[in-house]
Amino acid sequence: FIVSTEPNMTDEQTEFFHMAEAVTSSVFLAELLARFITVTESKKYGSQGPIMGRWEYMKSFANIIDTVATLPFFVELITGWDLPTLTYL
Repeated sequence: FIVSTEPNMTDEQTEFFHMAEAVTSSVFLAELLARFITVTESKKYGSQGPIMGRWEYMKSFANIIDTVATLPFFVELITGWDLPTLTYL
């Protein structure tokens, strides 16, 4: 976000930063999904069963923060909306 406020950026630089955001957001989403799939392997969530264990994990503070930090890029990508205030997350 900070770099996007630079008035002297070229189109190539802007494209580079959009691609970098896409790559990092995709890696973070893959990691988030991998944790969701494997969370029941831990003793804390696995003892609650496959459904309730994942549900409890989804409600955890750390997972909510990770999800809220990951979603703005994909919401903008899918809907075409410009959500500049969510990029602070």
